[in-house]
Amino acid sequence: MILYKASKAGFLNDVAADRIDDAVAAEYRKAIGRPTGSEFTAWASSLKFMGAVLDTDEISDGCTVCIEYMLPIGRSRVDFIIAGKDSSLSDNVVIVELKQWTNVKVLEDCDLLEVDYGKRGTLPFIHPSYQAYSYAVTLREYNECIEQNGIGIYPCAYMHNYLPSPSSPVSDTSIFPYVDDAPLFTIYDHLRLRSFIREHVSLPDTEALMDMIDNS
Repeated sequence: MILYKASKAGFLNDVAADRIDDAVAAEYRKAIGRPTGSEFTAWASSLKFMGAVLDTDEISDGCTVCIEYMLPIGRSRVDFIIAGKDSSLSDNVVIVELKQWTNVKVLEDCDLLEVDYGKRGTLPFIHPSYQAYSYAVTLREYNECIEQNGIGIYPCAYMHNYLPSPSSPVSDTSIFPYVDDAPLFTIYDHLRLRSFIREHVSLPDTEALMDMIDNS
């Protein structure tokens, strides 16, 4: 199930009008119920960063943006998806797992990240690249139309507030091997993330890919 869907142009208009959080929340209320305060805060913050990433003529306004896509099994939701074609006219979907984290430590013994939540203390979390990677695997395994139609699924993660530190090697593939398959982008990487998206999705979504996937 797709909660929020718009063309890239429509998404950027919602971001520019400072209503993207309200737009997502309205669809969330219809489908699920009242969003939590943390969910609303995440939409208000992270989606503006994605707006800056996508604000380029190098990625067509006719690409499709989906927010809070519910996977076909379980209760997981994909934060952000953009769908369209690459320069070879192949149909592709890019998954972006979004995190607002600023203070993160690596727990090497268990392949987790320890996130500092201030007064709430620290909490262990799965690496966001693994989350994005697992979403891509789920889509490929439980959606026949993806294989039948040759749709490429490209996961990544964007910790847009996090400044990398040598003492916290969150991108170290010897610890987190799935970063090879789902690259991690951090605070100064919005142009790198844009390039990653543009490599896979730059031309319009003429096939309504997410509707096809959602209805299969």
